[in-house]
Amino acid sequence: MADDLYVNNEAAKGAPAAAPREGFKDLSTEHKLLGCLLKNEDPNGRDWREHQLSASQVKRYWDEGYLSNVPVLTEEQCDRLLEAYETFLDPDNLHPGHGLFYEFHSNQSGDPNNVLLHALGHWRIEPAFHDLCFLPSIAASGLFLL
Repeated sequence: MADDLYVNNEAAKGAPAAAPREGFKDLSTEHKLLGCLLKNEDPNGRDWREHQLSASQVKRYWDEGYLSNVPVLTEEQCDRLLEAYETFLDPDNLHPGHGLFYEFHSNQSGDPNNVLLHALGHWRIEPAFHDLCFLPSIAASGLFLL
């Protein structure tokens, strides 16, 4: 069987052409909360047990494969994420870490009035998205399901 049978040539179309700007830090090397979504709080001082799921939530997850209505972000945190997201939107002014995206499509809808941005790797270049990976309100739920 030929190895090239499993090559996804379409994926290369979304690969960023530009390298990150010199001196730009790849946040994938940071294995902790940076605190961007936890303003005025010690990111390591939070008690993860406050995010513990109830026995009925865990049962529902294992029975149905998902949970709903589990609050994980505040309105302020959502606003911070939207601000960070907006830094990806201007095609004439690429984010300094743009080259670290695994994949980036500025508009997959084809309609300039209905933008559908698709990107993979934004957690590597914006602290707010990086912190989603380590945010206790998100990570703790997964921890309690293992």
